[in-house]
Amino acid sequence: MPISATGILSSNIFFEKYLSSTHRGVVKVSPCRLPYMPRSCKGFTLLELMVVLLIIGITLTFITFSVSTREDEIGMEARRLAALINLAKDEAILNTKEYGWSFTENEYGFVQFVEDGWEELEDDEVLRRRKLPDGVSFEVYLEGERVAQEDFSLTENEEMQPPRIYLLSSGEYTPFSIVLADQYSDIKFTVLGVPPGKITLAEDLAETEEEE
Repeated sequence: MPISATGILSSNIFFEKYLSSTHRGVVKVSPCRLPYMPRSCKGFTLLELMVVLLIIGITLTFITFSVSTREDEIGMEARRLAALINLAKDEAILNTKEYGWSFTENEYGFVQFVEDGWEELEDDEVLRRRKLPDGVSFEVYLEGERVAQEDFSLTENEEMQPPRIYLLSSGEYTPFSIVLADQYSDIKFTVLGVPPGKITLAEDLAETEEEE
């Protein structure tokens, strides 16, 4: 293979410097500083960088989609809870019965007052006991104080405890704040009950106030 005069001159200059330096001691020459660098010394090609950026982009897209889907799921559950409490509140007025909302850490249901005390509405297809999505739990606040776990009113015992939130036939109900919190992220939705208004999400209430 023919070599240009420029190439020969460059090589000669390099080796002359190398030989002259050997008189001063041993010289370590990095392979990447030779006139003809091996392939391992070369940087990333444009194609390789584009592939890496594509992989990073796809990964971030999946992460964003996963968080968005989780937020939609918890938000839908919070809106269902608000709608069910509103429905139970309206039925208490129409049926002139005393209802209540009972819960555990990740389950909830509705109860009504009968002669023998409180009983769960097990046969009601709408107001039946429901379970939160996996990883989601309740934080319930009454008058600004969080309800301790030992005070949860929905139990497996034969005798039902009184509910912590009352929905009375007079239209009155216990003021409350119910937070649905995700254990795997910082996603939270808050269901607010502020008499005499309807039960709604704090996020929706804030948007309504901004529009007004």
